[in-house]
Amino acid sequence: MERKFKGIWIPAELWKSKELSLQERCLIAEIDSFTVFFMSNKALADFMGVSKRRVQQIIMGLNEKGIVDVNTIEDPDTGQTIKRVIRVSESFKRSLFETSINDEKQNCFTGGEENFTPGGEENFIPGVKKISPNITKIDNKVIDNKREGADKPTPPPTKTKRFVKPTLDEVQAYCLERQNSVDPESFIDFYESNGWKVGKNPMKDWKAAVRTWERRDNNRPRYKTRDERLREDDARRERMCKEYDEQHSQSSFEDIKRLLSE
Repeated sequence: MERKFKGIWIPAELWKSKELSLQERCLIAEIDSFTVFFMSNKALADFMGVSKRRVQQIIMGLNEKGIVDVNTIEDPDTGQTIKRVIRVSESFKRSLFETSINDEKQNCFTGGEENFTPGGEENFIPGVKKISPNITKIDNKVIDNKREGADKPTPPPTKTKRFVKPTLDEVQAYCLERQNSVDPESFIDFYESNGWKVGKNPMKDWKAAVRTWERRDNNRPRYKTRDERLREDDARRERMCKEYDEQHSQSSFEDIKRLLSE
């Protein structure tokens, strides 16, 4: 049974997500526009214009991130898979709607239309009732759709920790703690001038950058001070004078012996 399709409303929080690709965002909106979604990989590949392998990778990735729940329905007699049901997880919806959003938009996000496959063929599972996380009842027939990992709770999406650039006092304290030769002021000035980037990427851990400077300084040849260079020059001149005196004295002694023998 084909739905009366007028478009899909995609929440701004989902559309602007930088952690999801465009294909993932569109697939999430497509899945959640149905009450029950069980379109095959082939049908999804034709719909999205990608390969079946790519569709499988996208769905597996969304499942591992806890964004969608994937349950397979198997016949208890033959063990063959009858349907694969995909739903957007409630934990993802809650994390997506942490910002204020009205009830009307939330109702629009979850549609009540029946699922379909290309060609207008009816693809709706009537009378689906969830008895337990792993048991589905279809037309009074109980089917165990338990699979490995299906009953495990989905972890919430991880949030990226925001980088906060350090103060001069913090860098000085860390360098003092490590007892290194890093100049905190030079460290601050350098990264302040390049926008706190490591190469072309934004910095994530300033302490790791300090340790990198520390290793660089340890491997770099140590420059001698002015006093050290003066002492070395004096010692070199003294050696040259001594060698000259020794050579000159020996020559004079040989000349005296030659003169006396004559």
